Amino acid sequence: RNGVFFIAVDAEKNRQTEYTVICNGAEERVTVKPTSKMQSVDFYAGGNSQLFLKSHLDAYTPDGALSENTVNYLKKRLIERDEQVKNAGGRLIVAIVPTPQSIYGEYAPHTVDTSEVTPRVQLMRAMSDTDVCLVDLTKTLINAKSDGYPLVYQTDTHWTEYAAFKAY
Repeated sequence: RNGVFFIAVDAEKNRQTEYTVICNGAEERVTVKPTSKMQSVDFYAGGNSQLFLKSHLDAYTPDGALSENTVNYLKKRLIERDEQVKNAGGRLIVAIVPTPQSIYGEYAPHTVDTSEVTPRVQLMRAMSDTDVCLVDLTKTLINAKSDGYPLVYQTDTHWTEYAAFKAY
């Protein structure tokens, strides 16, 4: 009721497990029964109990860079899509959506070896010589942190309504 906790559940064993949670001296029983919809997801709890998915953090490591082939493929597809939209009389606008690591990097676990070359940076660099309209929302959301409202849910990787409003 008054905090955040994480429970590791072995979904493959598909057995109901009971836990006792003690919060402010009060005991509460929590029953978790894995379902077929549960999947194994690796995550880290960082500072301020902020949740980070391992797959998101991996993109910020030296090994997380996209291959040159992948960057070229993405560039080609975005240029093709831009042409399709222009031929239909429209304008393609691609929003680059930041992960919690991009917004709340100060809370990321210190065990993660970070790199400045992320897939976001790679894509922005690759697209810089095109006329495809890319809107990188990272700086917008980093600047919105000073407003005092959460931008990403602590125990989730999704934006809050306030972050969506600021991005809009």
